[in-house]
Amino acid sequence: MEFRKRLKKTFLLLCSLFFVMFFGRLGYSYLTKSGQGETFLEHTLNTFSDVSSSRTNIASYRYLKKGQKPQANPDANLDQKYEKTANVSCKTSHFEEEEKSINVFINQSDAIIQLQRKSGVDLDRRLFLQIGVPPEKFNAFVQYIQDNYQVTSLNVSVKDKTNEYRELNSRLATLRNTRASLSSLKNRSGKIEEYIELENRILEIDQQLQCLGVQLGVYDSENEFCTVNLTLTEGKDVVKASFMDHVTQTLEWTIQYYLMLVVALFFTLGAAFVLLVLLDRLKIIAGIKKHFE
Repeated sequence: MEFRKRLKKTFLLLCSLFFVMFFGRLGYSYLTKSGQGETFLEHTLNTFSDVSSSRTNIASYRYLKKGQKPQANPDANLDQKYEKTANVSCKTSHFEEEEKSINVFINQSDAIIQLQRKSGVDLDRRLFLQIGVPPEKFNAFVQYIQDNYQVTSLNVSVKDKTNEYRELNSRLATLRNTRASLSSLKNRSGKIEEYIELENRILEIDQQLQCLGVQLGVYDSENEFCTVNLTLTEGKDVVKASFMDHVTQTLEWTIQYYLMLVVALFFTLGAAFVLLVLLDRLKIIAGIKKHFE
């Protein structure tokens, strides 16, 4: 009778352990949403850390000096040069369709693709586009992307470039004056070595003028664009798990780890029993009791 009570208590204890593990895991599954089905394949890059381009787009904002009228002073118009960039990351389960629709919208917006990179295989493809967008259409372009695609991240930054533009123009004017001064020295007599050195110096200035011309070309009103860095990542749609999905996954987990725990307890108790038997046979336990008595 005593054996049956112990067996019943052991059985109830093991059952209680199973249900504690089951309901604990089920609650954890709901809290962490780990029971969801297919999750979207996302690339946790710094969204654009693996994409680089030397292309820089500069736009202008024209305004008037305070208190001035355009008719009174034609030079009152000032240009603020700025760099405006939107970094947009989207995800999709219809990669080809959305890639085509984005290209159609780019053409409709009079924008241009300045850099394109595509990687990956089916169900795990990734498209990066650096798009030059006319400044007046920039906000509408970004809003369209938000409204029509599944945007996962978006940030817009504006950096003033007016001072840099003025510094470039100042350097250009200084170099031109220096070149003109050096060119006037050609008419004077002197040694052939001095003449060659003068020509080399003028050549260096011409090279610097050429580089500055390229840099200032970025600020040309004909090249005015704002930048949209768009990343489109492919993956499966997120499927919300049902209650039965949670129960099934939780039951599988509980059975697996419950059996592992029971086996571990069985071997632990068995090892303890064998150890106690050995200690008793070697009369170690009796010796310890006698020592303390």
